[in-house]
Amino acid sequence: MDEAWPLAEARLRALYRDLSGQVAGSLYVCTVLRVPPITDDRPEADRRRERIRRLNRLVADLSHETGVLVIDLDRTLADIGARTLDTDCRLGGEAARRVAAHCIATTLLANGFDDFVAFETLDAAQRRLAARSPWMAGASPGPLIGAPAAMVTAGRRIQHAERITANEWTAGLYVREVVSGRIPLRDLWRRLSRALNRRGPRYVTRFVITGLAQLARRPGRKAT
Repeated sequence: MDEAWPLAEARLRALYRDLSGQVAGSLYVCTVLRVPPITDDRPEADRRRERIRRLNRLVADLSHETGVLVIDLDRTLADIGARTLDTDCRLGGEAARRVAAHCIATTLLANGFDDFVAFETLDAAQRRLAARSPWMAGASPGPLIGAPAAMVTAGRRIQHAERITANEWTAGLYVREVVSGRIPLRDLWRRLSRALNRRGPRYVTRFVITGLAQLARRPGRKAT
């Protein structure tokens, strides 16, 4: 927070450019939940929100410029609500850590291992992860995986959650990241070409249609 933003931005851009040239596989970066600690006074809270906003915008820019992949913790946690999870940008609390861990694992299984792990193994891992969804009272990781239909209360809002499968969640997540620009088009083309070769056109077509359907069904939500 004490480092001037132009200096911080230049340092982080240089760091990720260097890392993207050194790492053989995919490089990931997480967004930050846009909720300051309750202990911050008003000026400090405003400063922290502005810094987090700039960091999250930088994440999107770095994805376009270097091809790093984004794990959007901010979106996932904000969908549930910081108040519901009793957390802030530091991700304190067991509920927030469990949801964040599930988001990271889901993203890695969706994007990280196609070159190294057989499709059947990845599919089994996704089903196992779905069975371990961090469903708890008052919190769900966006669309629920393996949980019954429920109404989730977050502050004054009531969210309706539906049961969806692991494959639907993966497809919806990936299509959302492509549409938002967090996954570059060159990466999309590379992955689609690889999927066509390994799994065939029927799988790719079903995956894309399922992802678009999940995207269309997902209502717009504001961060809490």
